[in-house]
Amino acid sequence: MLVQVLEGSENPQTNSFTGKQKVEWSVLCNNYWKVLDSDFMISNETDNFLKSGIVKFSIPREATSTNTLLPGKLVWIKAKIHKNFDAVCQTISIRSQAVLAEFLDNNNELSHLENGLGAKTISKLIERVATVKSVSQPFNSFDGKPQESDEAYYRRISERLRHKNRAITLWDYEHIILQQFPEIHKVKCLSHSYENSFLSPGNVLIVVIPDIVNKNVFDIYQPRVSKTTLNSIQNWVNKLNTLHVNAKIINPDYEEVTVELKVKFHKGFDENYYTKILNKDITKLLSPWAFEDSASIEFGITLYRSTVINYIEALEYVDYIEDVKLIKGDEISITNVAPSSPTAILVSAKEHTISTKVSSCNGVTEIEETCQT
Repeated sequence: MLVQVLEGSENPQTNSFTGKQKVEWSVLCNNYWKVLDSDFMISNETDNFLKSGIVKFSIPREATSTNTLLPGKLVWIKAKIHKNFDAVCQTISIRSQAVLAEFLDNNNELSHLENGLGAKTISKLIERVATVKSVSQPFNSFDGKPQESDEAYYRRISERLRHKNRAITLWDYEHIILQQFPEIHKVKCLSHSYENSFLSPGNVLIVVIPDIVNKNVFDIYQPRVSKTTLNSIQNWVNKLNTLHVNAKIINPDYEEVTVELKVKFHKGFDENYYTKILNKDITKLLSPWAFEDSASIEFGITLYRSTVINYIEALEYVDYIEDVKLIKGDEISITNVAPSSPTAILVSAKEHTISTKVSSCNGVTEIEETCQT
């Protein structure tokens, strides 16, 4: 049975499945649900509905198709989890009688390997099989890799000669992950660190940022790698490092920054409309990657109040601003804000505090007139 999900649509901040929280499969037998234990579950590639895959199981003899709890003449299968709905990906489709087809190159045209083979391209078997009535390909192909360019080849070989497929130094971890997982945009490795401690010998903490260009992400302002990808990276690098070191893969800690200010717009600019435009422009400054494909997400960037002031004052619809403050959590600053840890990245809040009630030069509150110098 194929379970096709929208990978990456789960909430990556949800804790991983543990113990009885994992997906529990059952079959309806005489109006009661019989749990399918390991004797009946043959294989499960879905990683608790975090990625698309084929689930294989055998139906026990107790299963019946004459139940009254649900419509008859069918064998009913149930999948149950003991977590919130956003802990798993959105389900696109569930189809029975699914198989995995693998491309073999027999001097074929290979352009499809870069972007995948479109859905419904495969419609029949080359050699008919009497027991197969029809064949359909409802979804695009995946995991195709185009022919390697000369530049990519020399880069890969040079990196391989340096790290020798062994994760020892921080450079080794970062480049091995970027080579093996092209969906990752940036990697930061911290030695002697764990999730809540930066003085933890024997542990390596690796922070990964996904490639968000034309990709599905849970929150474009705070892009995170899906749980199944985190698990895959962690299993991969722990096979290549020493037995005395444990690598942990995590998403960045995004810390929201809210800008609070008072603003006076030029005469003729509607306050309600341009307050929303200003809110969006401030968000562009703090989280540019959400609006521009070429913008990069950077670690360790300190946001200075002077930078925000210069940016806003250069906007064509802004006359002047005052009382600019930077707020991060409970911290209010009139100078700058910085990430609280090496794994943290400053991002923009979705809504900033903008007031149009400003003061004139003599301290009297004004709305209509500008300040004369």
